[in-house]
Amino acid sequence: MVNWRNIAIALIDPIEGVSSANACSQQLNRDALILDAQRHYAMNLALLKALVALFPASLLLSGSTIMFLRGKTLYLLVQLFGAGCILIVVLTHVCEELHLFPNMQWGLEHSAGHYVDLGGAVLALTLFPAGYLLHALSSK
Repeated sequence: MVNWRNIAIALIDPIEGVSSANACSQQLNRDALILDAQRHYAMNLALLKALVALFPASLLLSGSTIMFLRGKTLYLLVQLFGAGCILIVVLTHVCEELHLFPNMQWGLEHSAGHYVDLGGAVLALTLFPAGYLLHALSSK
């Protein structure tokens, strides 16, 4: 929080204002450190979420791979491709939080990273359920 009283004293009384200006400057520095710590905590939380999501995405991919190797049908291939797209979405979030490949401009709208994430999500949400459903219907 900015101490507006110290700023007002610094503007009105130049003698007392010198110490008040220093106090105000220190307060601004403390506020900046607190804000930086909050951003760091938020980034760590987002990284934790992405790493937690990596486990079920890997399980989906490995399960789909095993099913495809056993059955080798088109529907299982579609499901496998959808599971791969789910893993791509999770990996883009991990790369974003670890600041890997900065040229992808992760998190910015209309950037390559945004479109990799969006395209992977759309394909994953379309292909994985479709492949699963078509395989389930064709098995009966």
